[in-house]
Amino acid sequence: MKIWKILTFFLIHLKPKAYHGKTGVAKKKLGTDTTGARIADGKVYYATYPEGGTHMNKMNVYRCDRNGKNNKLLFTQNVDDENGYIIPEEFTAKKITFAVSSEKLSGSEEDPVIEYVYDCTTEQITKVEK
Repeated sequence: MKIWKILTFFLIHLKPKAYHGKTGVAKKKLGTDTTGARIADGKVYYATYPEGGTHMNKMNVYRCDRNGKNNKLLFTQNVDDENGYIIPEEFTAKKITFAVSSEKLSGSEEDPVIEYVYDCTTEQITKVEK
């Protein structure tokens, strides 16, 4: 593995609000209140919380080129639960997995987490059955 890939990996995880290029130097800010930036098949995938990060019950997921151009909103996910939240788990070029924590949706205080998968090809979201 090339050293710049390793540096990029660590810098993205340490500073998810900024895009980091091959040199590990911040090139372009992805946005505010971003999380989970990952590079897959030459594209950058990341999530934002448009409510300013104070509420994590609405999440937008984007994809852009490594240089920060061609930014595209892939999907928006909401949870209608004031105590609920959404967290991205895995970004790949084929699928994006995320977890929704909501006692209201799950019907359970003990296990309020529901997992979903967004298929990048079909652009459909499906619930992961346990």
